[in-house]
Amino acid sequence: MFRYRRVLSVLFLFGVFFFLQYLFPSPVFAACSGTFCGEVFIDGNGNGVLDSGEQNYTGATVTLNSANGTDVESQQTTSTGYSFSPNVCIAGTYTVTVTVPSGYNATTSTAGSGSIAVGLVQSGFGSCASHPLKCSTQQYCTPVNGTCTNCAPQPTICIPQTVCFQDTTVWNHRNPIYSPNTINFGIKLITYSISGNVSDNNNAGVPGVNVTVNGNTIKTDANGNYSVSNLVPASYTVSITVPLGYIANGATSQAVTLNANKTGINFKLTKVFQIAGTVYNDTNEDGKLDNRETGYQGITVKITNGSGTQTITSDANGDYSFQINSTAGNSTITISNIPAGWFNTTITSQTVASNINTTGLNFGIAQENTVSGNVFVDLNKNGIKDAGENNYAVTPSINANGGTVTKNADGSYTVSNLLPGTYMVSYNFLPINYYITSPLNGPPPSFAITVGSGCSVNGAPGATCTNGNITNLSFGISNTYPWFQASCGDIRNDNGINDYLPDYVPLGQFALITNATCPTSPLAFTGSSDPFFGQGQASATNQVVGGSSYPEVFSSTVTLATAYPSLLIKAQDANIIPTDLATVCTLSNCTLPNNLAHGIYLATGDVTLNTDKFQNNNNYIFLINGTLTLNGDITVPNSSTALFSTTKNIVVAATVGSAANATASSLDGWFIAGQNFLVNSQGNCNDLRLNIGGSVVVNALGSGGTFQNTRDLCGNDAADPTISVAQRLDMILNAPQFIKQQLTISQEVAP
Repeated sequence: MFRYRRVLSVLFLFGVFFFLQYLFPSPVFAACSGTFCGEVFIDGNGNGVLDSGEQNYTGATVTLNSANGTDVESQQTTSTGYSFSPNVCIAGTYTVTVTVPSGYNATTSTAGSGSIAVGLVQSGFGSCASHPLKCSTQQYCTPVNGTCTNCAPQPTICIPQTVCFQDTTVWNHRNPIYSPNTINFGIKLITYSISGNVSDNNNAGVPGVNVTVNGNTIKTDANGNYSVSNLVPASYTVSITVPLGYIANGATSQAVTLNANKTGINFKLTKVFQIAGTVYNDTNEDGKLDNRETGYQGITVKITNGSGTQTITSDANGDYSFQINSTAGNSTITISNIPAGWFNTTITSQTVASNINTTGLNFGIAQENTVSGNVFVDLNKNGIKDAGENNYAVTPSINANGGTVTKNADGSYTVSNLLPGTYMVSYNFLPINYYITSPLNGPPPSFAITVGSGCSVNGAPGATCTNGNITNLSFGISNTYPWFQASCGDIRNDNGINDYLPDYVPLGQFALITNATCPTSPLAFTGSSDPFFGQGQASATNQVVGGSSYPEVFSSTVTLATAYPSLLIKAQDANIIPTDLATVCTLSNCTLPNNLAHGIYLATGDVTLNTDKFQNNNNYIFLINGTLTLNGDITVPNSSTALFSTTKNIVVAATVGSAANATASSLDGWFIAGQNFLVNSQGNCNDLRLNIGGSVVVNALGSGGTFQNTRDLCGNDAADPTISVAQRLDMILNAPQFIKQQLTISQEVAP
């Protein structure tokens, strides 16, 4: 009975224990999976509390000590901390300690404790059955085949197998009762600080100075102070960057061995002022640094003041800068070592005060100017060297009133070393048989040009200004002239015939030519002056009448028989009343009717005659008391004649004519000008060739007059005449009796 009461008492105690465990369970920490766990954390703020964001320290040694003071277990912390789960059977208080890593201080206690309770757990009832166990008090044995073996005093670590208690009627075992214990340890890196001050020569702090400690840069505060903290013990270099407006007064860097907080790492500066500017390539030579102008490297820049003299050179950007003490007085900045071929566009020396910052103190230099061009054969005579036009490949006789002239055998030239200004460039000697086409002035032909900032070609054709320099200032020359040719008719010029036949006219072409109707070469009457036929001759027989040696001059004061007054008087004497031309057309814009009757027509004023084609088998005489302007072609068929006689000029409009190689006549008839015969030009080498079928007479009244041609076929002058006059023998045969004259030859015959 006693035995059963005892058993019931034991069961009651176990029941109370488990009931209390159910009502009051031990706290469970999710982060702790063992009996003792936690973290060794880097306590950044040193408050001894594991705050959000603070990291574990990996590799710290953590040790668990038993209740009797012996080490149970040690381990190294990982990224998740540490965790101990010991298999112990001795109840009591256990201690966890951390070994603080080198270079760190603890911010918490380095040891923490927790407890482990050991209790009995009922395993079953009954006697040992066929294996009764006889175990002594406080003995724990391992039942093997019903025999108590391995009996020993209470071990410090529980044996996992079932063990016997002294009551052999109940099977029991002992087991630890674990309550997780979270113990964290805080450590903080051992750091020091470096601090100091940056001040000027007046002991005033200099704010905003860059202070660098081993690559990390901070700025001084408003009072010039700085401080760098959280530095581990080591060797450091502290340096400053000297700001603009100061120079160093002593070292700009200091070495510091840090094993405690260091103060008084100070630096001294001296306040200075800056004088700075740029030496630049003044491409437009205006003395101002413009946006697109670049600096010039390597120019010597010197400063002179009360502190002495300092010399530097302009850098790759052309910049220079001096730092000066405010007590240096006025400073004079001077540039020198300007390269050959360059000149100053600004003054070379400037003086400024030393107690203020001065920037933009610039100096301009520029290359000396050049003028270049050519002497070229101007085929189209427009004064511009066009594509296809070549230089006259002889060293040209170019002069200039400044600079250095370089003349080349290919006909080009350069005038260099010109300072800004106005110059005259001249072509002094033309080749034989050549004349100038541009410029049309002189002699000598010259261009007045301006180089430099006010660059101007002054209207020179084809020339251009670039950065103060002039290119394509070219002199045009030509050896081709407008020339004339007569077929089957004589030519006369009492002042001397001038016909610039080119030297490369095809063989057989002369000033006077023949054809099937006139096989005999005509004559050239040159008056009292010698003729000039350029590179050719008068005709195949080269027959010329007159000249300086044997002058033959027609009286210039005689009124010709075909002159206006002579024909008018002749008509009056014959009681012929001329038809008033004004009744046929408007004199200022006259277009003759197709059925115009033959006869004599009289106009008492200027007449402008448009294109007209006369009828066959008709003869016409037009007497113009004024100037006749021919605005269109005049066509006279072989069976008809037409004579135009004026008191003043006969003018051929520039639009009358044909292509350079055309031979058909544009004007048919006899054209008798009381004064001049004028052939107008369209200019710019756009002229037409004028072919005349008949005859042209000037100065018919004997009061003066010339044949004036202003046309030029330019590039076609080499092969084609500008004016061609072909005698119309059919008109001579068909001439009316009114204009014919009887020639009587008297001969004295001896009786």
